[in-house]
Amino acid sequence: GSLSPATAPELAMHTCSAKCAAGGATFTGGSKQGAPCAAEGSCYCSGATGLEATDMEAVCLPRQECEALCTSISACTSIEVARARPLCYLKFGDAALGTVCTPGDNA
Repeated sequence: GSLSPATAPELAMHTCSAKCAAGGATFTGGSKQGAPCAAEGSCYCSGATGLEATDMEAVCLPRQECEALCTSISACTSIEVARARPLCYLKFGDAALGTVCTPGDNA
């Protein structure tokens, strides 16, 4: 399964839901007003564009930062990475080691 802020609190500040703005049912691609990363321009909210705003497990970070985050969380066994945008999901349990691409992002 995917790690969530409830199972890995250190993940919370990197989730798209924590730092990216939603417009109705989906994320807009912009950062939330007042998000700490917004001042630095490092929210990577373009990764969330079009995702359902209820997706609490999506992480808006580029691949290298997703890999580093996974390494820092002992329960993380692998990551699922979008190829064309800064988005990933951290996995735990019986997930295969290594990285895999998100279906639909291979174009």
